[in-house]
Amino acid sequence: MNSHSFQRDALINKIFDEAQKDSDIIFLSADFGAPALDKFRKELPNQFIHTGISEQNTIDLASGLALDGRKVFAYADYFIEIKGEEEDEVEKESKT
Repeated sequence: MNSHSFQRDALINKIFDEAQKDSDIIFLSADFGAPALDKFRKELPNQFIHTGISEQNTIDLASGLALDGRKVFAYADYFIEIKGEEEDEVEKESKT
């Protein structure tokens, strides 16, 4: 990896390296524009799922896979963080 790699690609490449050794690692992505994703999608297609612009479904899918014993990494840039906070707020409101 060159010194000019994006942090995103460095992270995805590290997960890819680990996924090559462990078939229980699953990478979910709502992004399609990172060069590192191309390698993951091509070389480990059974461990890569493109979820589209659907952050809530990405997290729901990640939860189900994790409950099945998989080691899941969900990636969607900034919006996944916000979606989790939104779901926490909805949960709090439903209990009042």
